Amino acid sequence: MSALGLGDERDRWRVVVALSALLVLILFAKCVDNWWDGLGRDYRERQLAEQEKRRQDIAATERQEKRRREEKAAEERRKEELAAIEVARPPGERATLALQTLASTTITANEICRAHELLDPIAAKDRTTADVQRALTLLRVKEAPLLRAQRAEAENSRGLMCADGSMSPSCSCHGPHRGCCSHHGGVAGCEPLPSTIPCQ
Repeated sequence: MSALGLGDERDRWRVVVALSALLVLILFAKCVDNWWDGLGRDYRERQLAEQEKRRQDIAATERQEKRRREEKAAEERRKEELAAIEVARPPGERATLALQTLASTTITANEICRAHELLDPIAAKDRTTADVQRALTLLRVKEAPLLRAQRAEAENSRGLMCADGSMSPSCSCHGPHRGCCSHHGGVAGCEPLPSTIPCQ
């Protein structure tokens, strides 16, 4: 009788242990499921945040590009307006502006270029007036020392021209010319020195 009661007691404990193990397993599975859902939710949130950041970056880039295009268009319009004003300037006004540009005692290449911009477009028939003649004379006087300095500087690095119009890759004007331009029709002469101040 006591042995039978002991067996029932063991069976009850086995059932309790089995049920407890099952409950622990269910709880563990639920925890894992919640953890997995949390990971998935975090991943989705990160993905959405990254997509939103990419969208904002693209929108910012597009805004910057649009602003650059607008600024470039505005600059082009401004240049066109200035060009129209320049074209419309009468010879007398061009001469006056050129004289003002050349008035500095220490003249720069940019000022020479600006004076050329003003005076070069003047038609031959309008170049005989006193103010235009004065501006052209002053331009020649002011340009001469700059051009001499530029020619002296160019003389030091003067290249050698070949008969086919190309420059010798290995010979210079001041070096020996033997064997130079042998594959380019021979030597044609030294590279010409600049005759005007280069302007953009």
